[in-house]
Amino acid sequence: MNRAKKEQLGRVRLIESDDTEKIERAVLKPPVRAKLKKRAYIRPAGPYRIKQSFVKQLKLTDEGQQLFYDSDLSGFGLLVGKNTKSYFAEHLIRGSGGKKRRIKIGRDGLLTAYQARERAKRLILRMSDGDDPREEQLRQVEAARKAEAEQITLKQLCKEFCSDRESRLKANTLLEYRRFIESDFRSYKLDSWEE
Repeated sequence: MNRAKKEQLGRVRLIESDDTEKIERAVLKPPVRAKLKKRAYIRPAGPYRIKQSFVKQLKLTDEGQQLFYDSDLSGFGLLVGKNTKSYFAEHLIRGSGGKKRRIKIGRDGLLTAYQARERAKRLILRMSDGDDPREEQLRQVEAARKAEAEQITLKQLCKEFCSDRESRLKANTLLEYRRFIESDFRSYKLDSWEE
């Protein structure tokens, strides 16, 4: 492995001393471990340009997670775990009193590094404008739950079905329909569906 590649990986750094004009080799300290939300995050030393070739050369970790921040786009990064590699965007939300959000963009393999970078730019811009993407996600989930709750129930559907056909069908046919509905949907507890 050549010197430039070792520098890029953060294992070895070249230091030029001022007095002797010599170049000395210095081994960097091991990566800093920080505990966040009961997970061990490792931040390897060195700036990284997150490109597809860089992502491919990284191996999955045995324990904990590694965070690699991009040197060109502040707030864009790659999280390498035991099973996957995921892209994320991280930024302070303007006007929130210092709230910092890390939003998952997507997994490597589903997105390329270029696509993830473009999405990260848009997310970081929104967060710097004061929008919180996580709150928007929560609003969308809540709206979906509300729409689901407002949908017609099976009991209402059975009532509508029989009431719409009451005038056109004979009494025995209507009675058979109700019997079939009650027997087929017994597990849905529709025995008192006719109020």
